[in-house]
Order: sequence, then C-alpha cells, then structure tokens
Amino acid sequence: MSSAMTASVANASLVNAYALHDTADRAGVARWSVSALAIVAAHVALIAAGMAWVASAPPPGTMVPAIMVDLTPATSTPEPQQQDIAPGPEMQQAEEQAAPPPEPLQRQAIQEQIPATGVPVRMGRVLDGVAPHMGNYGERGFEQADAPEASEDEVVAMLKDSGAEILVNFLPVGSQQAVEFYMECALKAGVAVVNCMPVFIASRPEWERRFREKNLPIIGDDVKAQLGATIVHRVLSSLFRTRGVSYNRTYQLNTGGNTDFMNMLDRNRLESKKESKTDAVQSTLAEPLGADDIHIGPSDYIPG
Repeated sequence: MSSAMTASVANASLVNAYALHDTADRAGVARWSVSALAIVAAHVALIAAGMAWVASAPPPGTMVPAIMVDLTPATSTPEPQQQDIAPGPEMQQAEEQAAPPPEPLQRQAIQEQIPATGVPVRMGRVLDGVAPHMGNYGERGFEQADAPEASEDEVVAMLKDSGAEILVNFLPVGSQQAVEFYMECALKAGVAVVNCMPVFIASRPEWERRFREKNLPIIGDDVKAQLGATIVHRVLSSLFRTRGVSYNRTYQLNTGGNTDFMNMLDRNRLESKKESKTDAVQSTLAEPLGADDIHIGPSDYIPG
C-alpha cells in the first residue's frame, strides 16, 4: 500500500516537471545551445590561427626582405603621342612686345607763330618795376631804355587809342608802385585787367570795389606754371589729408634760372610772392599751420 502510493507520487512529480516546460520552451533552449557552441568554435578558431602565425614567424636575427615604395609624384604631363595628322605650316612663337609708353599730354597751341601786327612798343613808367641789381647781369638781366618815361595821361591815351579791351600785367615780382600805377590807368581807360603777378589787386577789397563800380572785370592775383614746386606741394598736402596723414611743419625752396628768379634775389621784393605761395599751400590743409611751421618761397637763382 505504501509502495503503491510512493510510485504514484513519483509519477505525479515527473508529470508536473514536464508540464512546466512545453514544446516552445524546449526549442528556445536548443537555439541558445547551438549559438553558444558556435561562439566557442569561433574563439577556438581564432586562437588556433594566432598560434599558427606565431609558429610561422622567423626566429630572432633573421633578415626579412625589405619592401621599396617609390613616393616620387607622377608627372602630370602625359607623354606626347604620335597622331596621324597631316603636317601643316610650322607655328612660330610670337615675340613678347613691351607695352608702348603712354602718350604725353599735348598742349594746345594758341598761336604757333605770331605774325607782325605793326603794334608799336612804347615807353611806359618804370617806378619800382626794375630792381637795381638787374642791370648787373648784362644780356641776362634787364636793359632799361633811354627814352623818357610816359605820364599817366599818356598811358591812358595809349590804351584808349589802341582799342585794347584787356590789360595783362606781367611786371616783375615786387613792383608794387608800378602795378598800382597801371591799375589806375586801366580804371581811367575803361579796360579789364588780368593780374598775372603777386601784387595783390583783385583780392584787395578796395581795388575790387573800384573795378566793380566801373563795371570792369579783373582776374588775379598771380598765375602758376603748368608744373612747378607749388602745385606738387599742394598735391602732396592734399594726398596726406585724404590718407589720414598729418604733419606739423613743411617748407618749399624754389630755384630757377630765368629773370624771374634773378629779380627775386632782392629779398625785399619777395613779401607778396611768399604770401601768394604760402596761401596756395595752406588752402589744402585741414588746419592752417602757424607762421613758424611753414616756409615757402624762392631760394636762389641758378643760371640756365
């Protein structure tokens, strides 16, 4: 009785154990087992390959043949290949030609040759128009005529009788009295004036008023050469300003070989000339320099 009950309990336990694992669980266990075996086999194969590589390595001290690698860059220009092309005329390399220099600016001549007009040259008034030292240079200086000088009435009559419309003043620098004399003659004769030298007339209010009252044009004062030291100085001053460069002092020394510079050897005649040139440069500055910080004027006469 007890043996039969024991067998029944054992059979029941076995049935319960099988009941806990159905067919699907058994298939999963089988797949995991196969995967584990594959992983183990892969590791065994890797270990075996490593051991074989170590066994095949040469013993220490054995020379191993070197492998040479050429790192020289390959040329990018392909080798010329013969082409089956009919020969043509030989091409010639054109010679390089330098660019021609720019053409200089051409001045327009107003009158190449002035024909004889029969206009007489008459004696005027000298006053301070000739510096004393100008007679010491012979033909290079001034040779004053021996004819008697004309009076103011005679000069006015000459201007009226000639039919002149404009008086052009080119008296030497420093001719203050002579310039004012001829300005009076122009006003009385009723002719316009172009003042080409630095005795200030057009820029003086009293003279400007007198010409305006007579309804006469006056242009001046002083004229500049086409290219000289003053225009170069002005251009440099303007360039400094536009480029943000400031300077505290400047000077300009002029030398020349004509009678204008010979005349200006007399320093007493330079006041208006220096003022004219200094104002021309000061006008290009953002802030005018002090009188002690700028010097512009003729320096010396060099015979040409």
